[in-house]
Amino acid sequence: MRSVLCLLLATLLCTSSCAFMVKENRVLTNSLDEVVEPESITAKILLSPIFVPVGAATLALDAVIVHPISEIPNAWSDTSEAIWEEPEGSPLWQTFLLVPKIVISPIFFSFDWILRSLFDV
Repeated sequence: MRSVLCLLLATLLCTSSCAFMVKENRVLTNSLDEVVEPESITAKILLSPIFVPVGAATLALDAVIVHPISEIPNAWSDTSEAIWEEPEGSPLWQTFLLVPKIVISPIFFSFDWILRSLFDV
């Protein structure tokens, strides 16, 4: 059962459009690629013990910290647009909906932010 779950998870990760696989979402890694570019093959080989761990660290930071933080404004915009903008119904109806809107806003924001952080939406 566990191996089937791991296989399913690996398949989903390989076939989905993960956010950290999109070049525009890797700010630190792109900056590192622009700054560090050895000319010769010998320099690339000699510096690879340094560049491989640093590159892996920048990818991890991009995926776990930088990209999720950059998606907060987009998730807030989605939440505001879906729940708070353009209310329908009478002012009395909107008064009744105030508490449910307050309750659902952080839930909607959290799910939207997680979705935007993990997938290139």
